[in-house]
Amino acid sequence: MTGEIPVALAEARLQRREHLHELVTDFQFIEEALKRCLGAAFDLIRLRTRKELDCRLDREHIHKYGLGRLIDEFELYVGRTGVATALRVLVTDRNHCARQAYRQVLREEAENNIDELLAETKRLAEIRVRVRAAGNALVQEVSVLDTLVRTERERAARADA
Repeated sequence: MTGEIPVALAEARLQRREHLHELVTDFQFIEEALKRCLGAAFDLIRLRTRKELDCRLDREHIHKYGLGRLIDEFELYVGRTGVATALRVLVTDRNHCARQAYRQVLREEAENNIDELLAETKRLAEIRVRVRAAGNALVQEVSVLDTLVRTERERAARADA
């Protein structure tokens, strides 16, 4: 029996690992949705000011930005302060998940406290609820911005005709 991991402990580790993997994907989705919102905002700026300004903002401008900077740019260019405020909370959550992933990789074998693992798994599940809600809010923002861009392109095409 020496060296065997109790089933409950192995299951708790697996559940934490699954939550972390899902959260990594969810946070990537948030970043990509923010880039999409910003890209649409930049398109709107270019379309609406095309005769007055030579606007060169585009997705390349924000390509390497991290989550915090993307949120700042989102608030600056899109102006949805409520969404940006909710997203800022996620930066701390994302950092926590990164620390947990590091801990999982380097120290999992030494972790034998099932109560701590279960508490952490519960926390990760709560973070996931917040991240998913933010992702859903951003999907709605993308939809609104895409509609605005499409409408503006049609207006510009009629004006040029």
